[in-house]
Amino acid sequence: MRSSRIETLERRALLAAFNPLTSATDGASNSLRAAIIAANANGQNDTITLQSGTYLLTIANSAGQENNAAQGDLDLKESGKSVTIQGAGAGVTFINANGLDRAFEVFNNVTVVLKSLTITGGIARDDGSAGVPVTATDAAGGGILSLGGKVTLDHVTVSNNQALGADGQNGAAGNNGLGGGIYASGGTLTFKSPVDVSQNVARGGAGGDGANASDAGGKGGNGSGGGIYFSGSSFSADHASIHNNSATGGNGGAGANGDVGGIGADQNQSQSQSQDQPQPGSNSSSGVTDTVDQSNSFQASQSQTQSQTNLDGGSGAGGAGGAGGDGGAAAGGGVFIKGGSVTFQSTAISNNAAAGGAGGAGGSGGAGGIGGDVSQSQTQDQSQSQDLSNSSTITDIPSTSTAVTVTQTNTAQQDQTQDQTQTNGNGGSADGGAGGAGGDGGNAAGGAVYVAGGNTTLSSGTVSSNNSQGGAGGAGGNGAAAGVGGDASQSQSQTQSQEQKLSNSSDISDPSNTAPDTVTVSQTNTEDQTQNQTQSQFNGNAGSAEGGAGGAGGSGGDAVGGGAYLGAGTLHVTGGSMTGNLATGGAGGAGGIASAGGIGGNTSQSASDSQTQNQTESNSSSVTGTPNTTTVSVTQTNTQTQTEHESETEVNGNGGSADGGAGGRGGDGGLGAGGGIFVAGGKAQVDSASLNGNKATGGAGGAGKSGGFGGTGGTVSTSLSVSTMQTPPDTHTALGTGSGGSNGTNDGGDGGRGGDGGDAHGGSIGIVGGSLSVSRSSISNSIATGGHGGNGGDAGNGGSGGVDGTGGDGGNGGSALGGGIFRDGVSISLSHDTFSSNSVIAGIHGLSATGGTDGLDGSALGPDIFPP
Repeated sequence: MRSSRIETLERRALLAAFNPLTSATDGASNSLRAAIIAANANGQNDTITLQSGTYLLTIANSAGQENNAAQGDLDLKESGKSVTIQGAGAGVTFINANGLDRAFEVFNNVTVVLKSLTITGGIARDDGSAGVPVTATDAAGGGILSLGGKVTLDHVTVSNNQALGADGQNGAAGNNGLGGGIYASGGTLTFKSPVDVSQNVARGGAGGDGANASDAGGKGGNGSGGGIYFSGSSFSADHASIHNNSATGGNGGAGANGDVGGIGADQNQSQSQSQDQPQPGSNSSSGVTDTVDQSNSFQASQSQTQSQTNLDGGSGAGGAGGAGGDGGAAAGGGVFIKGGSVTFQSTAISNNAAAGGAGGAGGSGGAGGIGGDVSQSQTQDQSQSQDLSNSSTITDIPSTSTAVTVTQTNTAQQDQTQDQTQTNGNGGSADGGAGGAGGDGGNAAGGAVYVAGGNTTLSSGTVSSNNSQGGAGGAGGNGAAAGVGGDASQSQSQTQSQEQKLSNSSDISDPSNTAPDTVTVSQTNTEDQTQNQTQSQFNGNAGSAEGGAGGAGGSGGDAVGGGAYLGAGTLHVTGGSMTGNLATGGAGGAGGIASAGGIGGNTSQSASDSQTQNQTESNSSSVTGTPNTTTVSVTQTNTQTQTEHESETEVNGNGGSADGGAGGRGGDGGLGAGGGIFVAGGKAQVDSASLNGNKATGGAGGAGKSGGFGGTGGTVSTSLSVSTMQTPPDTHTALGTGSGGSNGTNDGGDGGRGGDGGDAHGGSIGIVGGSLSVSRSSISNSIATGGHGGNGGDAGNGGSGGVDGTGGDGGNGGSALGGGIFRDGVSISLSHDTFSSNSVIAGIHGLSATGGTDGLDGSALGPDIFPP
C-alpha cells in the first residue's frame, strides 16, 4: 500500500474579474465606473471585460478635477497592480468620455493593458491635478493621461479626442494643449498591432484680447502632440497607424483700440516786472567864505530777468492701438517626443498637421481730439531818473583872503538791463493714434513627428502627406483720424526810460570891494547812461494734427519639418519612405490703413522793444563886485555818454503739421524649410529610405497699405518792433532778427512697403545645426519655392498746397535654396544616394505703388543641394 503525499502549490496572485454592462448608468452598480472604483481598492490585479456597445461617461467633475474615478475621467491608481480592460473589438466596443473630461488617467506605477476597444470623445482641459479648475493649467491627454504608468494598447483605436488649452483673458496668454489622443509622462507606452491613433487634436488656447485701451493682445497657447505626446522612458509602436491628427497653436489676441483723444487743457503764462529808481541830490552853501567844494555822485543799476520754459498745451492726441498677440506654436502634428527611447516599426504616419496659430490683429488707433492752446506773455518796464544840483553864494570875501575857489561836481551813472526768454511754448497735439502692429504668426514644426530629445527610430514605415504650416501674421491696426491741434501764442514787451538832469550854479560878489588876487570857479557835469535789452523766443510751435499711421502687419510663422523635426537627441530613419510632406511658411499680415491729417494749430509770435534816454546839463557862474581882482578863471565842463543796445530774436515758430499718416508695412512671409526632415540640432541619420515629392514653401509677404491724405496745416505769423529815442542823439544799436518758422505741412502719407516673401530651404531636408548623414537613399521630385513679395500701398494725396506722399515699395520675393537638401554652414555626409527631378522656384517680387520701387525677385539656387 502506497503512502499518500500532499504537494505544496506555488503562490499565485489573485485576479479580480469584472463584467460591467453597457446598459448600466454611469456610476451605478455594474457600470464601468463602478468596476474601476472597485479595482482601485481591492489590492489585486484586475481584469475588466467589456461588452459590445458604448460605455458612456455622464458624471462631470463638480469641483475641479476629481481623481478617485467618482467623477469625470476614469482614474486607474492602484500602484504596483495591473488592470486589463478587454473589449470585444475596436469597431464594436467604445468608451466615450462624452466631452466631460479625458477618458482615462493612469497614475504612477500602475500597469494598464487596453485591448480591442475604442477610446473617443475625451476632452482634456487641465493637467490632471486634483482640484484644479479647467482654466488653471495646461490641458494634457485628451483620451489617455499617463503620469508614470505602464500603458499597453493592443488592437485599440484612440480617435476624436482633444486636449484644449483654455483661452487667455484680458490680454493674457492662452494655455497649452498637449497630447490630443495620448499624453504619457514617465513610465512606458507600448502599441501592439494594430493600434490606430486618429483625428485627435491638441490645441493651444487663444490669447485674450487687450482689455484696456492700447493693451496688447495675449499670445496664443502652444499645441503639441496632436496624436501623442510622449516624455517617458520607452515607447514602441509596431504596425500602428497615426493619421489625421493635428497640433494647433492658439490664435493671438487682438490688440485693444487706442483711446479717443479728449480736449487738451489750455495753458497760460504771464510775467510782469516794473522798476522805478528816482535819485534826487542837491548841495547848497551861502555865507562869508573863500572856499566852496560841492560834490554829488549817484550810481543807479537796474536788472530784470524773465524766463518762461516748457509750457505745453494739453494733448488731445488719440492713443495708439495695442499690438496683436503672437500666435501659438505648433509641434508634432502626429507625435511629439520630448525624450526617451522611441521606436516606430512598420508604422504609417500620415495626413497629420502642425499649424501655428494666427497672429492677432493690431488695435486701431484712437481718433485725435482738440489740442490745448498755449499763451505766453512777458512785460518788463524800467525807469530811472536822476536830478543833481549844486548851488553856492559867496558874499563879503574876508579881507585876509588872497584867493577864492569854488568847485562843483555832479557825476551820474545809470545802467539798465532787461532779459526775456520764452522757450517751448507748444500747442497741444491732436494726432490720430497709430494702429497697433499685428502679431506674428506661430511657428510650426514636425507635421508628423517632433523630436525634442531622446533616441527615435523610424523603421520600414511611411511618413506621408503631413504638413507643417506657419501661422498667418495678424493685420496691422488702422491709424485714426486726427483732430485739431492747439494754437501757440508768444508775446514779449520791454520798455526802458532814463532821465538825467545835472546843474551847477555859483554867485561870487564882494560889496566891500575887498580884492582877492584870484577867483577860480570849476564846474563839472558827467553823465553816463547804458541800456541793454535782449529778447529771445524759441520753438513756439503750434500743435500737430497728423493722421495716425497704420500698424505693420505681423510676420508669418516659420514652418520647418513637414515630415519630421529634430531639435536634440537622435533620429534614425531606416527603410520606408517620406512622401508628399509639406513645410509652408505663414503669410505675412497686411499693414494697417493710415488716416488723413486734421487741422494743424496756428502760431503767433510778437516782440516789441522801446528805449528812451534824455540827458540835460547846465552850468552857470557869476562873479561881480570884485574890480580889484587880478585874475578871474571860470571852467565849465559837461560830459554825456549814452549807449543803447537792443536785440530781438524769434526762432522756429512753426505752424502745426497736418500730414497724413504713413500706411502700414506688410508683414514678411514665414520661412518654409525641410519639407521632409528638418534638423536644428542632434544627430540625424537616413538609411535606405525614399524621400519623394516633399516641398518647402515660403509664405507670401503681406500687402502694404495706403498713406493718409494731408489735412490743413497751421499758419505762422511773426512781428518784430524795435524803437529807440535819444536826446541828445548818441551811440545806439538796435537789432531785430526773425526766423519765424514755416507754415505747417499737410503732405500726404507714404504708402506702406510690401512685406518680403519667405525663403524656402530644402525641399526634402533642411539642416541648420547638429549633424546629418544620408546613405543609400533617394531624394526625388522635391521642390523649394520662395514666397511672393507683397505689393506696396498707394501714397496719400497732399492737402491744398501739400505734397503727395510716396508710394510704397514692393516687397522682395523669397529665395529658394536647395530643392533636395539645404545646409546652413553644416557639414553633411552623403553616401551612395541618388538625386532626381528636384527643383527650386524663386519668389516673385511685389509691385510698388506710384513713386515707389518694385521689389526684387528671389534667388533660386541648388536644385539638388545648396550650397553644393
